[in-house]
Amino acid sequence: VIDFSEVYEKSPQAVIVKKGNEATYSTKEKGARYLNLTEGYITKLALDDNNEIIGYEFVKLGQMMEAIGKGMSPNDAYAKFTGHYGRFDEAAKYIDPRHE
Repeated sequence: VIDFSEVYEKSPQAVIVKKGNEATYSTKEKGARYLNLTEGYITKLALDDNNEIIGYEFVKLGQMMEAIGKGMSPNDAYAKFTGHYGRFDEAAKYIDPRHE
């Protein structure tokens, strides 16, 4: 459910909501898309059989970059600071919220 009190931009095609560091948008054609939430930068959305969001994968960019700066390899830092929320593992399909 989108809290329209925080609407950043609205048009007949889309609604963009920004609240602090969080950014989401929704279109009638594609539905809701999470881009950046408190947990971090959203890399994948998990959808059920009805194409409804049931979870997401995120990367904690600040912590990842700090670890890389302290000498951790980028691949190890990415793996360490990537997490999942919701029923991510139960998804019927996964999508990139910026391209699908």
